[in-house]
Amino acid sequence: MMNMRKVLVFSTLAALSGLVFAGGDKSAADKIKALDTDADGQVSATEFTAAGKTQADFTSIDANKDGFATAAELDAHMAMNKDDTHQMDKPVKTDADASTSTTPPNDG
Repeated sequence: MMNMRKVLVFSTLAALSGLVFAGGDKSAADKIKALDTDADGQVSATEFTAAGKTQADFTSIDANKDGFATAAELDAHMAMNKDDTHQMDKPVKTDADASTSTTPPNDG
């Protein structure tokens, strides 16, 4: 019973920590504020990784490479990733697609 309680508590905490970036209606400023443990208006790599996020994610957000992630950088990062997601939904046409067509031309 005790192990089940530990699993439940850990799972709940993990799910809640994931909401920092998954929270649909949270603005970038709200997300930065949630991670900003020293309340200086920006998130250091240490603050970011302490919240269970990866260094690679921090590096991709820190656009000016000053060692801090700001709300503006996070906004830009989210916008860029949103555009990439939509691009991935579109089928990609290649030259090979045209050459493998089995439909004969209509010579009318």
